[in-house]
Amino acid sequence: MSNEFSELQAVDFGLGAFIAAALSGLNAQAGPKGFREFLGRPTNRQIFRHDAGTPAEFLKAYRGAKAAEKTTAGAKANLVELPLIYYFRKPGLTNGTDKEMTRRGRFMFSEGEEGLENIYKFMVLPLVLDYRLFFLAWDKPTLDKIQLAWYAYTSRHDKFTCRYQVGESDLFEITAYLLDHKSLLCADESVPPGQDMSRVYAVSTGMQIATDVIFGAGVEIPEEFEIQGALSSLTNYGDPSNG
Repeated sequence: MSNEFSELQAVDFGLGAFIAAALSGLNAQAGPKGFREFLGRPTNRQIFRHDAGTPAEFLKAYRGAKAAEKTTAGAKANLVELPLIYYFRKPGLTNGTDKEMTRRGRFMFSEGEEGLENIYKFMVLPLVLDYRLFFLAWDKPTLDKIQLAWYAYTSRHDKFTCRYQVGESDLFEITAYLLDHKSLLCADESVPPGQDMSRVYAVSTGMQIATDVIFGAGVEIPEEFEIQGALSSLTNYGDPSNG
């Protein structure tokens, strides 16, 4: 079998699920009206992945994507549904340091109904990825609630699972960590009112995610090997194609 790299997009999806978890279990009957309505929406109308560097760029793209939508009565649908959250991964990466060390020669396996199916020999490469997270709302009280919800969740949680697909069917779970998860700086990114839209209150915060990528290929089953991972299923959150 040929060598393969795990895809960094798996980290994007895992982070989307982590962001969604920060909203899970919150009281949808308390707080500003916009916040309550936000919690009542499905995840794919709360959280988006998009490469816009500013909220103004994101809103332009968002409105363009929604412009063709119609209500059942034939009138144009509301083009901007706020509040919302979007995030993106900056280009580039940094190798992992300190606690992370490159691990070579380990074996991972996928387990099927009949037991051991596929064996892979991998090199594991630690790395750090930079993300930016944006919160947008029509009013400051709603924006405050979303920021505080994120602050409370990340003060207590710092890891999530990335599910890498290797080969045609095998999925391996790799843990990712939010670095400095108890430190938070949300900077003002508000968009002033325009000709056809009210002011949008917005903030952004940076995130660094430490995780591993795996590089390797399938091998014949050796007489002795170390079990390092197991088959799982992939869940996709925060995909803009869903919203």
